[in-house]
Amino acid sequence: MLPSALVSTYQQYKLDTDSVAAWLASTAKSLGYSADLLDSSVAATSTSQPRASGGRLKGKARSNAKKTAAAGASSSAPAPKPSGPKYVISVRSFVSLAEYIAEKAAPVPEVFRTVIDRVIAARSKFGGQLRDYGEAINPGSDAKHQHFVDVLAKVRSVLSPLMPAVKDEDGQSDAARLANRFTGLAVYEASQEFLNLPDVARPGTAQNDDSTYEAQPERSFEEAIFALDALINDLGHVRSHIRWIWSNHKDGLFEVAPAAVATDTAVALARGLIDEVLPLLEWNGGIGDLLERYYLLRCIVQGWKLEDLKVAANVKDNFNHKTYDIADGTYLLPYRLLEAFIPVVEERGQVPIYKEGMFGYWDPKSNRSLKTGLQKFEDDRALLMPFFSEIATAMRGVDNWPVKDELYQGVEELAKTKK
Repeated sequence: MLPSALVSTYQQYKLDTDSVAAWLASTAKSLGYSADLLDSSVAATSTSQPRASGGRLKGKARSNAKKTAAAGASSSAPAPKPSGPKYVISVRSFVSLAEYIAEKAAPVPEVFRTVIDRVIAARSKFGGQLRDYGEAINPGSDAKHQHFVDVLAKVRSVLSPLMPAVKDEDGQSDAARLANRFTGLAVYEASQEFLNLPDVARPGTAQNDDSTYEAQPERSFEEAIFALDALINDLGHVRSHIRWIWSNHKDGLFEVAPAAVATDTAVALARGLIDEVLPLLEWNGGIGDLLERYYLLRCIVQGWKLEDLKVAANVKDNFNHKTYDIADGTYLLPYRLLEAFIPVVEERGQVPIYKEGMFGYWDPKSNRSLKTGLQKFEDDRALLMPFFSEIATAMRGVDNWPVKDELYQGVEELAKTKK
C-alpha cells in the first residue's frame, strides 16, 4: 500500500467517502438499526479494481512496486481485516441513516465532521464548473453531480446539532457559519493541503462491529469526469516535479543519472495514478473521449466559445492551436501524439522507417515563449516522434534490450494494445 502522501487525490476522496458510509451504517446499527435494512451485503465491483487490461506495471517496475508495497505493509502493520459481512451502502441510504442516528441523539465525533466537509469540498469545487458549463459536454451532468453533494450536505445538517461545538473565532454563530460554509465552494480550488494530504484520521466503525462497509461505487459520467479532473491535477504535480529535476540538472545541481532515475520513478508513479481510474474512464467511453470533453470544459471555463474551438480551415485535425496551453495542460495533445504514433508501431516485427525531418525540425536556440500554439505543437512533434521511433527500433531490432524503463515499457504496451 502506498504511503498516504503518494495516494492519489481521487483515492483519498474514495477512502473518505467509504469512511462516511461506514460510520453512518455502523453507528446506526449499533443503536438498533436493523441490519436487514442496510444495502446488499454482496460487494459491488470497484471502479479501481481490477486494473484495466494492458495497464499493469511490468518487469522491474512491477517488481519494485511489490517490494515497496511489502515494505509499507511490514512497517505499518495494518490491523487484520474484519471477518463479518460486507455491506455496500448506497447514497440514497445516507440521509435515512443520519436521521436515525439523530433520533437516538448519539454524539458525532469531530473527525466525522472533518471528513464529510472534505468530501463536500472535493465534489463542490468541480461541481461548480459542471453547474456553469456542464451542459456543453454532457447534458444533465450537473444535476447528477449536484445530487450527491446535496445528500452529503443534508447528512451534515441533520447531524450538526450532535457534533462538538466549534470555537467561535469570527463572531458568527455556529448556525450562521453552517449556513455559509458551502456557499463559495464552487469558485475556489482545493487547497494544497487537501491535494497533498498527510496521514489523516477517519471515523471508524462502532465498537465490536466486525462488518465491513463501503460506499456504493459510482460508474457514471459525472464520477468519471470528476476522477479525470483529480487525475489531471495530480499528474500536473508530477509533471512540475520532473521539470524541476531537469531544471536543476541544467544548472549543474543534479547529475544526469540520478535525474534520470528520479524521472523514471515519477513516470511509474504517474502510471499508477492512471491505472487507478482507467477502468472507470473506459466504462464511460474511454480516455480519449473523456479528454476531449474535459478539454472542452476547460476551454469554456477560460472564455472560449464552442464554435471557436474547431477551425474549418484546419482540415487535418480541425483543432484550434490557439488553445495549445489548455490542450497541453489537459494532456489532450500528448494523447493525440501517441495516438498518431500507433500506425508506426502496429506492424509486428517491422522496424520503423524514419527519415530526418519527416516530423519537422526543432531549433534548440529558439525562444519557445514567443511561439504560437501551432509552432509549439510542431516542436513537440519534432522532438517526441523521433524519440518514440528510436524506442520502437530498439524493440524490434535488438533482442533482449538491457534496460526497459517506463517510457520503453509504455511504447511496448502501445504496440501491443494499440491504445
